[in-house]
Amino acid sequence: MRAKRSKLPPLTALRAFEAAARRLSFKDAAIELCVSQSAVSHQVKLLEDFLGLPLFRRKPRSVELTPNGIIYYPILSAALDNIAEATETIIRDASMRKLKLHVYSTFTIRWLLPRLQKFSAEYPDMRFSCIRLNTTLISSRATFTRRLWSATLCK
Repeated sequence: MRAKRSKLPPLTALRAFEAAARRLSFKDAAIELCVSQSAVSHQVKLLEDFLGLPLFRRKPRSVELTPNGIIYYPILSAALDNIAEATETIIRDASMRKLKLHVYSTFTIRWLLPRLQKFSAEYPDMRFSCIRLNTTLISSRATFTRRLWSATLCK
C-alpha cells in the first residue's frame, strides 16, 4: 500500500481539480478554495503534468473535462468525500469524549468525588474537567426550577 501512496499527486492539486471539475469553472473553483483563478489553473496544470495527460479542454471562457477527466473526477470526488467524512467522524467522536462540569465545590466533595473512580473505570476514554461554580455564573446563565437536581450544560 505504501508503494501506491508514494505515487500520489499533491493534495492541493487534487482539491483544485475536483472543485474545477465539479463547477466546470476555474474562477468558481478559485472562489470556493479562497485562492486566485491563476492558482487553480497552476494546480490543475501541475496535476496534468504529474499524470502526463490533460484533464480539461481549455476554451476562451470555459473549460470542459476530457475523457480522462470524466473518468478521474467521480473517483477523486468520492475519495475526498471519504477523507472529509473520516475527519468529521474522529473530530465528532473526540468532542463527544469530553465532559465539562460546572459544579459547586460542596457537590464535588460530597457526591462527585466518591463516584469519579467508578465513572473513570467505565469510561476510560472520557476526558473530564470540573469547574467551580459561583453564584454569579448561575444567575447570568441559567434559572433552575428544581431544588433536588440542577445542572448547566456548556458547549
